[in-house]
Amino acid sequence: MTMDAGSKWIVTDTSSLAGLTVEKGASITAEKGKTLKIYKDCKMDNNKAFYDYTTGAEITSLEAGRTYAGVVLVITR
Repeated sequence: MTMDAGSKWIVTDTSSLAGLTVEKGASITAEKGKTLKIYKDCKMDNNKAFYDYTTGAEITSLEAGRTYAGVVLVITR
């Protein structure tokens, strides 16, 4: 998925993406009252609904224009 400049994604539930590119000016946030953690390089298990984010590394900030593979966005309360 590529998010163009000015795009906004309010994540409401844990989601997984094969790849994610976020252009400068785009934003990804959790819905109000929840926390968002983003992981990259997660191992894919085709028998499960999501990537295994425990195999990935947490991203503390997204670099504009960079493509991340095996991305899991985890929502917690």
